Amino acid sequence: MLKRKAEKAGSWYTANRLELEREIDEYTSDSSSDIPGKVIAAVVPHAGYVFSGAIAGLSFSALRKSRAQNLKTIIILGAVHTMPLDLPAVWPDGVWESPVGDVEVDAHLAQKITETTCAVDLPQPHFGDNAIELQIPFVAQCFDNVKIVPIAVAPSANAVNFGRELYDCCKNRLDEIAVVASSDLTHYGAAYGFAPAGGGVAGHEWGKENDRKLLKMLCELESAKIIPETKLNHNACGAGALAATAEFARLAGCKEGKVLSHRTSLEVMPRDDGDMFVGYASVIFTV
Repeated sequence: MLKRKAEKAGSWYTANRLELEREIDEYTSDSSSDIPGKVIAAVVPHAGYVFSGAIAGLSFSALRKSRAQNLKTIIILGAVHTMPLDLPAVWPDGVWESPVGDVEVDAHLAQKITETTCAVDLPQPHFGDNAIELQIPFVAQCFDNVKIVPIAVAPSANAVNFGRELYDCCKNRLDEIAVVASSDLTHYGAAYGFAPAGGGVAGHEWGKENDRKLLKMLCELESAKIIPETKLNHNACGAGALAATAEFARLAGCKEGKVLSHRTSLEVMPRDDGDMFVGYASVIFTV
């Protein structure tokens, strides 16, 4: 049985169980947002919790509010930071550890996905990657006995087709399954090699507008446009996960996405040097 350790605990988020429980309670405490139906899919960021935990918490809070009674498995589609990848890579079984409790992999569904879609059984890209790991404490704390299927999805030509295949694989279990895509947005600044509008206020507003273009496509479920857009304008690190999720949501009957929050790291934590930042968003798709 495979076991994915909580590699980022103690750095990207606290390794102290009680502290992490308190933080996640705070991140997911917002019950004021109107949830226009049943959440089928969502988008979350994956930066350190001090930057994006509250934004991710909005998506998980909405998912819990609308699905807590019947949800059995969350398919988490992650960005790929660690190695070149073409086909989606499925973590096949075992558990993912977190300081607030381990989460079991839905091995039966993972096997069905690798048998009926273009995805392959391949744990290696998941080691060292933060995109999916940062979501595990939220799943562990927000849901009782909910399993996961972690899948790393590169921004390749297969991503939209994979979203279609994933829907076909899961369409008879939509009452029990949700899809969560993990992606940050524009990485702006000299450190990222991307600063087309320079620094300061002008650069920050350009970066936010760059995010908005992508978020509009995402919310309008234009899955085929997402990867070309991100290749042109560098406004997502998890474009494959976003494209697959948008296609899944469209086929599942969602009409549009709703942005619950869109902020940058500079807005979350202002700095004197305002020339470098990353965009984060929480998005839900409902029926």
